Amino acid sequence: METWVQEIVSPFVNDLCRDYNVMVPILSGGLDSVVMTGLFLEKGKKVYPVFFNRDQSNLIREEESVDFFDELFGTLYSEKYHPMLYLMRIFDKL
Repeated sequence: METWVQEIVSPFVNDLCRDYNVMVPILSGGLDSVVMTGLFLEKGKKVYPVFFNRDQSNLIREEESVDFFDELFGTLYSEKYHPMLYLMRIFDKL
């Protein structure tokens, strides 16, 4: 039996990878963004990941996860994976 990644995610990634050589995933550190980034890299795509600091309540956990996968992907795919771009909140909350 196929996993949900093989059944649902892989066809989507295959379509994207057929049309584009560079991916800019938004990494949150969660399962979905990490799996998609890994699949892009497995398909040989150049990846420029982005992380948004939105002052989210779980920011510390998200940063820990993103930092872990940033280092892992950088080690495993050093020629295709580019350092994480961290974007900070620039507007005060209303």
